[in-house]
Amino acid sequence: MNEKTIQDLRILLADDDDDVRRALSEFLRAEGYRILEADSGPAALEILHREPMSVSFSIMDVDMPGMTGIEVLRIVRQQVGALPCIFISGDDSRRRQAEAMEVGAFSLLRKPVALDLLRFSMQRLLERHYGKSP
Repeated sequence: MNEKTIQDLRILLADDDDDVRRALSEFLRAEGYRILEADSGPAALEILHREPMSVSFSIMDVDMPGMTGIEVLRIVRQQVGALPCIFISGDDSRRRQAEAMEVGAFSLLRKPVALDLLRFSMQRLLERHYGKSP
């Protein structure tokens, strides 16, 4: 994928639920990805400010304390630029879908996240943003 492999990609995984974050992190690492973890919106924003060019894309919970994933993505787009993002949420209502798409999210997946659906969404994101999936 444009000379990159899965091991070259770094995913920012942000979720305030430790169990969800741990399970998704284990899944993504088993798939070969390198993961940066954040347990809140402000922690995700701090990682993105500290390492803006090292994050290939993000998987972010919409509802987190201190700052929602939607707020994080809005700030990142204003200050850093585009960041491909897959949102996850217990609320996949039309209103929530519209909010996610309005800030430029690639997709919104309902929690609990089906891992095969996450894998498929990630492959599509990589195809769109990096030319092809690894």
